[in-house]
Amino acid sequence: MLAQVEFFSLAVCILVALLFDVVAKREFVQLSSRAIWNLRRNLSRQILQRPYEQLERIGPARLLTALTEDVNKCAQVFVGLPAAVIALAVTMGCLITLAGMSLQLLAITGVMATLILVAGALIYRRASQCIRNAIQARDATFEEFRSLTEGAKELIMHAARRHDFLTERLEPALIDTQQQIAAARLWHHWAALISQSGIFVLLLGVLWAAHRLSVDAGVLTTFVVVILYEKTAVQSIVTWLPFWSEANEAITGLDQLGFHLNEIISPLPPVTPHQDANRRDANPEIHLELSKVRFRYRNEANSTVDQDFTLGPIDLTLRSGEVVFLVGGNGSGKTTLMKLLIGLYAPDGGSIRRNGQAITDDNREDYRQDFSVVFADFHLFRQLIGRNGDNLDVEAMRHLEQLQLTPHVTSANGQLSTTQLSHGQRQRLALLTTYLEDRPVYVFDEWAANQDPHFRDLFYRQFLPELKSRGKLVVVISHDDRYFDVADRVIRFAEGTLAAQSITRAA
Repeated sequence: MLAQVEFFSLAVCILVALLFDVVAKREFVQLSSRAIWNLRRNLSRQILQRPYEQLERIGPARLLTALTEDVNKCAQVFVGLPAAVIALAVTMGCLITLAGMSLQLLAITGVMATLILVAGALIYRRASQCIRNAIQARDATFEEFRSLTEGAKELIMHAARRHDFLTERLEPALIDTQQQIAAARLWHHWAALISQSGIFVLLLGVLWAAHRLSVDAGVLTTFVVVILYEKTAVQSIVTWLPFWSEANEAITGLDQLGFHLNEIISPLPPVTPHQDANRRDANPEIHLELSKVRFRYRNEANSTVDQDFTLGPIDLTLRSGEVVFLVGGNGSGKTTLMKLLIGLYAPDGGSIRRNGQAITDDNREDYRQDFSVVFADFHLFRQLIGRNGDNLDVEAMRHLEQLQLTPHVTSANGQLSTTQLSHGQRQRLALLTTYLEDRPVYVFDEWAANQDPHFRDLFYRQFLPELKSRGKLVVVISHDDRYFDVADRVIRFAEGTLAAQSITRAA
């Protein structure tokens, strides 16, 4: 009877242990997934709340690396954290046990363990430096990956360029990254080897100390058994340390970019009536005044823009119901002025006023909602996000027909059927978004540059006059001098200054 009870108790203990193990692993997997999701959500919010000028300097390749590689490295810490915590608890329990048997022997053991830990720490310090080098090499590699994906057509078409890119750019970057990572792992391996061999050195030291102190054989045996038992716990901690080291370096890199994973970013504020495309007045009278506006690109590392360019001072007025062309050579300041005008950049000097109200950091977000923009390097969202309503698809199809895209694209449930079109068709699709937004100011950055003559003529002769007739302020960056008669004013830029302004007709 007693044997049956013991057997039943053992079976129950095994089942309970298995149940707790399954539940613990399930909770841990969910915890890890939530941690990754929260890190990426928090970082995404920080990115979208940073000034665009800062994002431009960082560059898309580094931002993508932050959202993927850096977040993954931080999340990997959670994978080994439970085992490390348990191992630490086991280590503390072992130390308490040893302290109860012989404080002298424990003190000698502690001194030897400290020396071993100091040696391991010095090696880990070297490994951390290798990790920092590996992160820098990885960022350079991701930049080459971006060139590979975005420039695939050019590389395929040019054998010498393809060869030079692979042999002089991509492959050296890959090798450098691999070597730095291998070096970091090798130093971590040496640190782990010291910790493992240190256990045996520690045992020899304990045996020597026990002999000198005439420690009881039973106490010595217990000491040796406990230290051997603790070896597994120490190995768990050592295995987890490289993940912690890599995560620490990733967090340091993000901090240098101005992103802080421990900073809790609140959800985006509710959309105000002025920001809501379905509720605001699409045709208010707009009067924009730029007074002594100046802007200079900051000389910072990793910038993708001209470091020496200065715009201004610019004095300019714009109002509803007129079409204004911004013209000038490459690098003359047209695009920089456009980014200042629409609120992507904040001026370094001077002021921008809308209907007499100065635009500051406090109201720049609302100010941006007045503009519908098609950038030269536009991005197409397949979903018609930012708009809602029962007639959204009807409106979208009407504009698609106007843009002669209905044979290729349809809209259903607020989503376009495809965006895989020619560049000119994609530009027209980008124009669709601005039509649906129906904002008081329209800005086009070289929209017609890649259009065929028919759509170019349609854009200048039909679309722009139609927007003007609806009371919109239209600003167009253009080189098409044959269509300058469409504009009410043509403003020329040269070397960052407003060089000339001509009135082609009364606004």
